[in-house]
Amino acid sequence: MSLPTALGLVLASLGFFAARPSSGLARLVLTERAGSRTARRVLPFVFLFPIAVGWISVVAREHGLIDTQFSVLLFVLSAIALFSMLTLFSVRWINRSEISLIETKVELERRVAERTRELENAVRRLEDEIALRESTEVARRVTEARFRHALEFAAIGTAIITLDRRFVEVNYALCEILGYGENEMLELDFRNITHPDDLDATLRQADKLLAGEQNAFQIEQRCLRKDRSTVWVMLSESLVRDANQKPMFFVVQAEDISQRKQAEQALEENRALLLEIIDALPVPFALKAEDTRWLMTNRAMAAYNRKPV
Repeated sequence: MSLPTALGLVLASLGFFAARPSSGLARLVLTERAGSRTARRVLPFVFLFPIAVGWISVVAREHGLIDTQFSVLLFVLSAIALFSMLTLFSVRWINRSEISLIETKVELERRVAERTRELENAVRRLEDEIALRESTEVARRVTEARFRHALEFAAIGTAIITLDRRFVEVNYALCEILGYGENEMLELDFRNITHPDDLDATLRQADKLLAGEQNAFQIEQRCLRKDRSTVWVMLSESLVRDANQKPMFFVVQAEDISQRKQAEQALEENRALLLEIIDALPVPFALKAEDTRWLMTNRAMAAYNRKPV
């Protein structure tokens, strides 16, 4: 095949690729997702590298430096090296992203657990004070003032809600997460700010608190902001009881984990893009575990294995 013919086929392929930008492979490359931006940086090398190798081979054959068989071998080895480097680079980048995501998740869970313990300790101290001084109005006011101070200056969104899920106390951090003012929040109940798809799961956990089946719980859920946009939070909830173990109110903490969720989504998209690139390689490619198990093969490898020996 001559060089002009090869260039013509490449240009025709690019034209076909750009003809339907909203579907197929074009959609994967032209979006603003992290994987698509990576693909746009890599694809020019994928197209230009074979052309450069082919041109060098043609010039070398014309000057008698190499023969046709060596030219074909050079092209095949160059293509294998290119795709192998791209694949290994992508695998290395995704592995690093996944490790970073896991470390962030572990740190977030540790911080939430630590702050939950601190709040539970504060609630227990308040219960002790109420039990000792509930006979006097002065003691009641002191306790309420201390609790409101701890609530207002908590580092993460915190609220007190009644047994029928209405807000009675909210802090500034929670108002910032949801985009409401304090007075607006006090006119709402928990159902107004919870995504409908996540409401039943959270209410089931709250019912277990009331039944005494658990002391507290954590759950990831989506909340609805004032502008009706969605924000992911790590929700921690516990039930406060009086001296007679009668339920009084719920204490709720919410920490914004939207960035972690976006990182998880980007990682999944990049993993899917890598699998599509590997599957589209024109040369056989496979990953094998140390115990000889096959971890991954592409279509070219599957086709190669079906060939008769």
